[in-house]
Parts: sequence; C-alpha cells; structure tokens
Amino acid sequence: DVTSNHYWDGGQWLNQSPPAASLWPLATKFSSSWTYTVPAGKMPSVGDTILSGHQFIVVSFAEDNAGMSQSDFTVGTSSFAVYLDTQPATVGITDPSASPDYKNSVSLMDGSYTDYPASHPGTIASVEVRISSAPDSDTSPSLWWSRTSNNWVTSPSTWSVVTSFGSGAWQYTGLDPIWRDGVYYRLSVRVTDVAGNISATPDDMSPTLGFYYDV
Repeated sequence: DVTSNHYWDGGQWLNQSPPAASLWPLATKFSSSWTYTVPAGKMPSVGDTILSGHQFIVVSFAEDNAGMSQSDFTVGTSSFAVYLDTQPATVGITDPSASPDYKNSVSLMDGSYTDYPASHPGTIASVEVRISSAPDSDTSPSLWWSRTSNNWVTSPSTWSVVTSFGSGAWQYTGLDPIWRDGVYYRLSVRVTDVAGNISATPDDMSPTLGFYYDV
C-alpha cells in the first residue's frame, strides 16, 4: 500500500518497508502459473471505503529448484500498480427539473455526476437512464422506454445507454416524440465506473423525478 506505506506480510499489513524478497508470502504454484489469495477481511469489499483511493503495488518473485532468484521485475509482467476503488459515483438529473409536476415539453435529459474516491477519482464507464410510464403517480409503471428498440417495452429492467457524457456531465436527447398526453412518467439515472461500482439505483416507485405530460 504505497499511500499509507504498509506492506502485506501474508497475515497482516505492517507499517514498515518490505523485507527481502525471499521472505515474501508464498503463492500456490502450478506447472506454468501461480495464484495468491489475500484472506477474507484483509482487503476491503464494495462499500468499505477505508482503503478506497489507495495505490497498491503488486510484485511477484520467483526462484527455481537450483536456487536461482529472479532479479528483473518488469512492470506489467512481474509487477503492476493499481488504485483500489470501492466507491460508486453519484449522479443526478438537472433537466427536466423536479417541478412543476406538469410539463408540456421535455426534449432532453441532462445532469452531472461525481466519481469517488475524491483523492483519486476514476473514469465513468457508462451512464444509463430509465424512463417508465403509468396512468398516474400512484400506479406502478407498466411500460419502459428502450432506446435500442426505439419503442416502449414491458421489461422493468430496461435501461437506455447515454452516449453523450464526460467531464462530470451527461446528456440524453431526442425525447420529444416519446411522450403522450395525460401520462405520468418516472425518470431515473445511474452510472457505472471503470471499477464496476454502480451508483445507487432508484426503484420504479421512487424515481429521481416524475411528472405528468400535459399538452
């Protein structure tokens, strides 16, 4: 752990410089490969932010049956550096606004997102929106908009991919033709970062925002 100057000795994290390579923890070796598993509870899982944002350097060391030791630790082959990221990004909708509850024109959705950890924010891999329709705000949705099929579908797991995003902002356009007068619509958005963390996903009855379309 470069960030906190700790190294893994096989059983615990020690706040001191690593020892000689011959004293490193042993991996399980096979005929042409090896594997090593850090015991459960010794590395954070998703949602555990205590080490999120820390940089780790992983180095492997080999010795043959004749006692000849490896001396070259080529980056990307025998060593690599990685940032630990267990924190999802946050995302919101700016347009359309949450009020008024009745709207007569919604041509696009847009908003902003922030990736974490703040000490070393990563990259957003995808932004998705979910648009559902129902007769009114008290009724569960029965249809969801699919950008892929350009139609309303009956699958509640339908999310549409946003192709325009970057630098903390996203935008989803071309929505004017999909609305119908007198229908209640619910809008939600989620983001996934390159580490695979997914932002909080609102359920269909508690969306990011909702409105009646009234023309």
